[in-house]
Order: sequence, then structure tokens, then C-alpha cells
Amino acid sequence: MRITAGQFRSRVVDAPRGEDTRPTSSIVREAMFNILATKLSGARVLDLFCGSGILTFEAISRGAKEAVMVDASREAVQVAKRNAASLKITDCCRIYQNDYLRALDVLKRNGKRFDIGFFDPPYKAGYYQKALDAAFDGVFEEDAICICEYSTQDGFPFTGSIWEVADDRKYGSRSIAIVRRKQ
Repeated sequence: MRITAGQFRSRVVDAPRGEDTRPTSSIVREAMFNILATKLSGARVLDLFCGSGILTFEAISRGAKEAVMVDASREAVQVAKRNAASLKITDCCRIYQNDYLRALDVLKRNGKRFDIGFFDPPYKAGYYQKALDAAFDGVFEEDAICICEYSTQDGFPFTGSIWEVADDRKYGSRSIAIVRRKQ
């Protein structure tokens, strides 16, 4: 995979092997970052279910200042760490192997706050609702935006008491939901 824009444009990023990680296509990444263009400069990013870390690396390449990346997979975390090292951005990326709910709890207890979130969990596992509820109740800033990638076939039927889907866009078999705090 290649980073599509910014200071690391065209740099190659490795992905974990196997079927457990679905790297976000360049078309979907371009769409995400067009949506986020005005929010990226100096942003703090949370990449939950980070896989290779490509979304974080795109964000930093385009102006985000720091990121926390979390994945339960040991292999994904190792690949993300190698990718961050090859880009020489380990000073602004913290990468943790942890369960997503435990990670959100630790971040909340430590007072970490984020402007942008990327959530791309295993599609059929039912993680979105719990992850969004926990993130909007403690780790996202008031005006934060979270982009959730999901299977177009399955849809994104989730709602929260403190968050809402502000926009929903389809790109073939994958879609993204733009989620924000309820207005």
C-alpha cells in the first residue's frame, strides 16, 4: 500500500498477512481525507483496530500532530510499529496491543483526548456500538469526527445516545459513516 498524499506521499506501507486485516483501499482513503481536510492540521488521532496503521500514517502525512494506534492483533501491532519506524515518526505515534474497550478505558483514565477517530473493526463482530459509545464518552473532543469503515452489504444501522451518523458514503463493497457528537 502507498500513502496517497502529504509529506510521505508514495511511501510504501506494509500490511499484516492473512485474512484478519482488510487494508483500506486508496479510493476510500482519499475520500476520507477529503472529508477531513480542514481538521487535519495539528489534529490528535485515535486509530482503533489500526491494522497496518495506514490511516494514521496518511493523517500524519497530511498534518496531524500525534496519534494513538490500537489493535488486538500482535502481528498488526508489529507491522504498524515497523511502518512507523520506517517513516521515522515513532515520536508522534504510540502503538499498543490491547483490547479496544480496555484501551479506551485507559485512554480515558489518562485524560487523552482526540480530534479524529478511525474505526475499522472486523465487520461482523459488533464492535462499532460499544467503541463509539466509549469514545464519545471520554476520549473524543466535543467537535471530534470519527470515520467508521464498514461493509456496504451489511450497512451501518447503529445509533448512539450521545453520537450520530452525520453522513454515510458508499464506495463499492465498502462504505464509511462519518460520526460526530449529537448536536
